[in-house]
Amino acid sequence: MKTSAVSSLSHMLRRYTSLNHLSTAACAVLKNQQQVLQMINDLNKVDFKNVQEQASWVCQCDEDIVHQIESSFKAFLSDQCPYDRWAYWCEEVLNMSLLNHNITTAKQFFFKWEFYR
Repeated sequence: MKTSAVSSLSHMLRRYTSLNHLSTAACAVLKNQQQVLQMINDLNKVDFKNVQEQASWVCQCDEDIVHQIESSFKAFLSDQCPYDRWAYWCEEVLNMSLLNHNITTAKQFFFKWEFYR
């Protein structure tokens, strides 16, 4: 029983540590204006319609929502201090994507998010 509890604690600590490292790395990138501008330039080169067509077999995403997320992410990157708003932007995307949906849809959203990630 103790081994199981310690194993669970260890797993949880690894996840939190991993999340902390990811957050620190994202913050460092979002604070660097040159890297942010490069990300915007790279995003402008991506054919999101083609990406959505290729991924449609996995997630029948509404084209309007995909376009809204794309636009909001570019606007987010264009802000002066995007690292301050990262969590709010993620929550905004989640709310936009799950508007008028149920728990099953929420599970599908996270499955699809992992597919794109």
